[in-house]
Amino acid sequence: MSSNQDELRDELLAVTSARRELSADDERYLVEQFLNRLERDIDQRIDVRLAARPAPPERSAPRANPAAIIPIALGIAIPLSAIAGATAGLAGIALTWAAILIVVFISTR
Repeated sequence: MSSNQDELRDELLAVTSARRELSADDERYLVEQFLNRLERDIDQRIDVRLAARPAPPERSAPRANPAAIIPIALGIAIPLSAIAGATAGLAGIALTWAAILIVVFISTR
């Protein structure tokens, strides 16, 4: 048994023997003081145990699901291709698809 447990046991014995000689208010005060000390002791033990635990691993940001990104990219690519083809021709379509492929690649990495 540790010395702290011995102290708590001795204090509990002293409180229980003293309560026979005290008024109800004094008895309540002694019991509250003992319970406060017991609570501090338990909190201290918990703090020591928590400090000894390894830190949890850091969570990374959730990644986009490639199965969802590709249909969305294709849904956006079709109208953008039509607009780019109508306004800038083949160069506009190539630039649009290059930008879409870059966005898909970055979001699925």
